[in-house]
Amino acid sequence: MLLEQPLDIEERSKMKPQNVIIIFFFFSFLLIIPNIIGVVKASDEYSLNIDLAVSYLVSHYDPHIGLIYESEDNGTHWLGSWATYRNTYLLYSDNLEALHVLEKYNPAIAENISRTYNSYEFPKNTLLFGTLFGENIPDDIKDAENIAVVNNSELVVIYRRHQGSSSFPWDLWSDMLCYRALDEYQFGDKAKAKTILKEALDHWDGLGFHDHATENDGFYANYKIGLFLYVADKMNYPLLADTKADMERQMWRQQNPKTGGITSLADLNGQPIGSANVETTALTLLPYTLR
Repeated sequence: MLLEQPLDIEERSKMKPQNVIIIFFFFSFLLIIPNIIGVVKASDEYSLNIDLAVSYLVSHYDPHIGLIYESEDNGTHWLGSWATYRNTYLLYSDNLEALHVLEKYNPAIAENISRTYNSYEFPKNTLLFGTLFGENIPDDIKDAENIAVVNNSELVVIYRRHQGSSSFPWDLWSDMLCYRALDEYQFGDKAKAKTILKEALDHWDGLGFHDHATENDGFYANYKIGLFLYVADKMNYPLLADTKADMERQMWRQQNPKTGGITSLADLNGQPIGSANVETTALTLLPYTLR
């Protein structure tokens, strides 16, 4: 039996250049496989949660109105005795954010919402929420006003616009810091924008954003987690991988397993309390529209 002899130095030197290239790319591919698997694993980890949350938004879509109603809550709305949660439709922030989410996950409903949204006569420049989608908002954020477009016995359609006469102390609220940071990043000083977002990050305590609102109210507002993750991704902010993973885990712990919606509040132990709503669910999904 003949044994193959190893190539000597001269024979090895005669290997064709294309063979060397093929070998080089083969070993390069082996090196990047773990990274590819990691990306797929990260995107698949919450796929069931994402599907349930999207189903929640879709279930709140009213085809007769062409909009998504605010919450699964029954009874009187915080606006007053003249509204209920079931018949209250917020053009922004709720439907503006939801339609951008559903553009990825349910384009047909997103198109219907967009058509209805644009059919109403109201200011399309939000002065706040729209910066998530490229609107240049004022540096001086004003107090919010809730303005009804439709208000009758069957439905209430409103928008929440920051057009008040008084300036809002946005530097005390982590969500407002996120809006200001993204606006600054898109239309101003990128270095300053990252400094502003760092101020928002400083409120993160592992369970939620413990800002001025939490100090006053005694609970966390869960929508702030998804909002921060979306803004950080849009700004290419150098968020530590462990911190990002902690935020995502805590965010999805707020999901109602029956409805799929994201509970709007959490107690100071990080446990969900109360009901879910469209804004919190849409903002939870928003970061995944970038991936």
